[in-house]
Amino acid sequence: MTAAIHAIYVYPIKSMAGVSLDSSFIQPWGLNGDREYMLVDDKGVFLSQRTVPQMALVHISFSENGLQLDASGLGESRKLNISPDEFKIDGRAEIWKQQTAAQYTDSDVDTFFSDLFHQRCRLVRMPVDHRRVVQHQTERIETSFADSLPLMIANRSSLDALNSRLVANGSPAVRMDRFRPNLVLDGIPAFAEDNVASFQINQSTLRLLKACSRCILVNVNQQTAEVFDEPLKTLSTFRRVQNKVNFGVHTSPGNCSALISVGDLVSCVSAEF
Repeated sequence: MTAAIHAIYVYPIKSMAGVSLDSSFIQPWGLNGDREYMLVDDKGVFLSQRTVPQMALVHISFSENGLQLDASGLGESRKLNISPDEFKIDGRAEIWKQQTAAQYTDSDVDTFFSDLFHQRCRLVRMPVDHRRVVQHQTERIETSFADSLPLMIANRSSLDALNSRLVANGSPAVRMDRFRPNLVLDGIPAFAEDNVASFQINQSTLRLLKACSRCILVNVNQQTAEVFDEPLKTLSTFRRVQNKVNFGVHTSPGNCSALISVGDLVSCVSAEF
């Protein structure tokens, strides 16, 4: 079964707007630059759209020196440039009760976010020489500040199947950005990704680790930051497995480092039962 890469996304700052790319490097811990930064509270615990949905409205683009932030979606005229060189203070941060190394800054970056979200915030960066390690079954998997595993794949046909049900129930269709994938595939049947053992793209092999279970974050409209009860409500009616509601799959790049681009063919190797 063969698919094609329809879209590539990275999320430079965890839980903020994604960046659409024409191509990207796959690293052992995920796509290059994905979830390299993370916003934390005054105790060093990560923040996300689960509690601060307005994070979706901070738009990000890459620059020669780092990142450019645009908060005009929140009615703010301010913009901010972030350089990785600003993050020189070694420390720790917490994500899902796991402590990890993180670098802090003493620049005005923290003030920018604290004013924006009306609470004490600090932006941290993953050290270049460090990768967070998460336990998956008997394996230890390298990742960044992602929620759990390195690289998430979604399928356009699966979104179409969900949207057909939403519209039939009188709810509006949703965009793929609700699910915040890294790769979006085209050309395979709805939910065929569930039964793929590995995805081979050029010289890289992405091994399926598990289905991606979904939470209320998918109910955040990424264009307005409004929170609804869909699409999770409808998704749960036909995608619930052992009390988890699944959409998309988590994969691991293993030790590969390779360039991928929109339009590349993807060989989907089926799992054997």
